[in-house]
Amino acid sequence: MTGELTREDLGRQGFVLYQNKTGFRFGTDSVLLAWFTMALIPRKGPVRFLELGSGCGGAAICLAARLEEQHIDYRMDLVEIDPISCEILQKNIGENKLTDKVTAYCADINKMPDAIRNSQYDIVFANPPYFTEGSGEASSDARRNNARQGSEDTYTVFAKAAASRLIPSTGIYAVVIDSAFSGKMSSSFQDAGINVSRLMPVFPNHKKDARIVLMAGRRRVNEETKILPALYLDDKDRMHEIYEEEHKDCFI
Repeated sequence: MTGELTREDLGRQGFVLYQNKTGFRFGTDSVLLAWFTMALIPRKGPVRFLELGSGCGGAAICLAARLEEQHIDYRMDLVEIDPISCEILQKNIGENKLTDKVTAYCADINKMPDAIRNSQYDIVFANPPYFTEGSGEASSDARRNNARQGSEDTYTVFAKAAASRLIPSTGIYAVVIDSAFSGKMSSSFQDAGINVSRLMPVFPNHKKDARIVLMAGRRRVNEETKILPALYLDDKDRMHEIYEEEHKDCFI
């Protein structure tokens, strides 16, 4: 059973997101990952997306809303291991009338269904668990901990799963990560044969260190790394653009 749910208005195309009142809840990370992923796509469709570890669909539904807004032709496959989260994910797909474009699978990313293993994707995106087991801020909610904590090699597991499904040379893997773990994430890209091509630091304000890093890369030899202009969360005009206005950014 999904338990008691809340309903959030995403402010785009009438899209909504259901999520549990307790447990892991989507927030700024999911919104920024959707925005960043949208900015990485070629403007010619169709575009094929795969998300690893979708949870209840915070990033995926935000991305789908942007894609619908821009009338981009797309297909999106989502993988989530937790049955309860996947049940909510299915509800969010149905409530937003996306069943003809978005498909959710309850599966381990190490044992993805044939439909995914037999496909290649333009973009794979993910918000991998930030902390290793036993580290980070603990929660009394076991499912919240599961969403935020992984094993020592979680980043590499995600990266290798992404690399296996990317279109060679042109496919892009995009992630959002706590800045403290950006070094480990970069290493996981390398371990999976993905070269980092885009980095964007995200700061709470101009006086504090970066809290989040948005990172993307390709399986392309001699890929150059571009450091994108920093994003400041206290920049109200910029954040208003990201959250509410029509998507205009394109970094590639």
